[in-house]
Amino acid sequence: EVREGKLVLRPVLDILAFRLMNFGVREVAIVLDPEDSVTISYVEKACPFCRIIYQRERKGFGDAVLQAREFVGKDSFILAAGDGVIMDFSVIEDRLRASIAEDRGSIFVMRVKNASRYGVAILDASDPPRVRGAVEKPVDPPSNYAICAFYLLPSRIFEFIGRTGGKEMTDAINLAAREGVEFIALEISRRNWISVGVAGEYLDALKTSYLFAVGKRKD
Repeated sequence: EVREGKLVLRPVLDILAFRLMNFGVREVAIVLDPEDSVTISYVEKACPFCRIIYQRERKGFGDAVLQAREFVGKDSFILAAGDGVIMDFSVIEDRLRASIAEDRGSIFVMRVKNASRYGVAILDASDPPRVRGAVEKPVDPPSNYAICAFYLLPSRIFEFIGRTGGKEMTDAINLAAREGVEFIALEISRRNWISVGVAGEYLDALKTSYLFAVGKRKD
């Protein structure tokens, strides 16, 4: 990432936290495993403006989000998974601000060839398209729109996380959408998303992000 004109190597959590604060988010919480002392120490030193919330048991992504229920309160909130990042955040800022102003739940998606590797969104034909359902890593994907794990969500989503057990966020989104909660789909390019969730792809992510940062600095 480029900070103050210099190329720096930062963990995804660090990048997400600073981007959200620079975007105008008032408070940022990071949900961590209480046994992950390395990450806890890093966040405390590098991101002192963040509140650390602990997930005491590894029950899944949805359950991790559920731990922040009291922190979020009744407000809508931005949710970003800690293993992926939109490289050029500027391309989504206007659309994200519009969704916040309109108080519309929004889910960022990208078209992929191998949708069975991702959480998949089922979209309708409206403009902008609405998310009518979601499924996690389906053997037979109902669409080629993968969920980027970056969302603007109403606080009501916690109700659906609880009802679906908390393992996958896609389960909560699917139930909420089918019960009438509106989510619009905001598409980004697959080339604008990198993930470090799979160890074998980590070096590719570093190379891609480095080349992107070098290009941005030259601009």
